[in-house]
Amino acid sequence: MRRYAPSGEASTTVLAALMIGLLVCAMPTEWLHLHAVFGASLFGTCVPREDRLLHSLAERIEPLSIVVLMPLFFALAGLGTTAGAFSGAGLGAMA
Repeated sequence: MRRYAPSGEASTTVLAALMIGLLVCAMPTEWLHLHAVFGASLFGTCVPREDRLLHSLAERIEPLSIVVLMPLFFALAGLGTTAGAFSGAGLGAMA
């Protein structure tokens, strides 16, 4: 990261490489029938923590995640919910 983003500002190439790396790490966990978030989290732990770079990435990714990904997540979670989840043992687990 020091070589490709020395000022802490992620270029488009660095941002694309990070997104590709994130997806490549998410694929094997999804293939193993785990959730893709585990692979993405593993990739996130491997990325060096530098506050300037983190701020730059958050500045560029946050609008996309709030406007597109968050509503998509809640829509898919709602579609995957069944009425049976709110009865019997499911109701106790929810409480």
